[in-house]
Amino acid sequence: MFCKACADGRGRAHSRALTGQRHGQVQRGGSLWLDDLTPDHGQALQAGSAATLVEQAALRAERRSAVRHARMREAVAARRHAPEVPEALVLDADPFARDKLCDLLREFGFGVHAASRATQACVLLRSRQFAVAFLDVRLDGADAGAGLELCATARFVSESRNAPPPHLILVTQRLGAVDRVRAGLAKFEEIVIKPVTRGAIAGALDGRGIALPSDARRC
Repeated sequence: MFCKACADGRGRAHSRALTGQRHGQVQRGGSLWLDDLTPDHGQALQAGSAATLVEQAALRAERRSAVRHARMREAVAARRHAPEVPEALVLDADPFARDKLCDLLREFGFGVHAASRATQACVLLRSRQFAVAFLDVRLDGADAGAGLELCATARFVSESRNAPPPHLILVTQRLGAVDRVRAGLAKFEEIVIKPVTRGAIAGALDGRGIALPSDARRC
């Protein structure tokens, strides 16, 4: 602020009085005009405001980080306490029939692993623990040996793990009296006739006491 009395040198007393007046305004809680602020005052206020904004942004980032980590811990805890999804093995050389059966089992809530050949199914049986296996295998003719070997592998692997063997369900296009006897000797517990239906699969699972993990129709 420009003061004529101070400028023409008429008194240090006037200058001191003016300074004291301004000081008194601050002490009494009064306000000063912006003209009373020096450039140093403005720079100090700007620096203080910038520092405050930086602190507020840091606090917000810290809170967001804390919330994110809390949610991650909750998700990990939920996965630990979530029930394991039972797995099903499907062996079928027909891709259409195989995909249809896999889709039905997924709708029932199973984790599904598919194979088109008996050798692939053997590898899966050795590497995973299945609750149930749907196998389309020949129990007579030249291919009978592969089907019987697959059933024996399922039992052997489970015994070596000291775990219950998967329930074996035969999937076939025909079923005669001889076929039923052979299926029993191979330790198949249920038989499903193609083309498979939702009701037939649900009935076979229920017949072995296998509960459906979920059913998309009831969600």
